Amino acid sequence: MNTVTFLQDARHERRIRDLGEACITAQALGDRNAASALWEQMRQAIAERSPEQIRRMEAPMGLRIRRQVKSKIIAGFCHGVVPAAVVESTFRLLDLQGV
Repeated sequence: MNTVTFLQDARHERRIRDLGEACITAQALGDRNAASALWEQMRQAIAERSPEQIRRMEAPMGLRIRRQVKSKIIAGFCHGVVPAAVVESTFRLLDLQGV
């Protein structure tokens, strides 16, 4: 990862955090219209994260690997290769939630 990308991602995350804090403040002040507008802006900013940024954020948490395991297990089950008992035990073992 180059420095420019890192700085852009950091600035983007700061913007998301700032929008969230402004939304909380507006809600606390009872300004529902402003809170709603800020929430929508924050939602859009979150949706604009690049796939690379998401991968970097998920890596320390192990979420990418868990999602891949879940996806492969469910795909195998849907294609009749993996029995339901294996799906159930894998979900319990890895503490996976829902499909």
